[in-house]
Amino acid sequence: MNSVLRRGTPLIFLKNTYTFLGRSLVFKADPISMVPLVASSQYNFDDKFSLGLNLGYAVVINENKKGGFLYQPKVGVRISEKHDVNAFYTGVAV
Repeated sequence: MNSVLRRGTPLIFLKNTYTFLGRSLVFKADPISMVPLVASSQYNFDDKFSLGLNLGYAVVINENKKGGFLYQPKVGVRISEKHDVNAFYTGVAV
């Protein structure tokens, strides 16, 4: 497994070569570090199910690049009194 890691970035290891139907797909991207500044909202439909949304701005801290509008929709399910399972997607529009 190939890793993409630079000084000053979080420890994120990405596989950048995948094989699909006998073909190799190669993804190349330069990792950057961002600090999210967001406002969060969450609506609980009942004791088991919730929807949420984070909106804000992502500030780039390790490159000479501009940040962007950050959005993060979330869905959650309560599995016990003290534990929730959440799924979310984080996107940054530059």
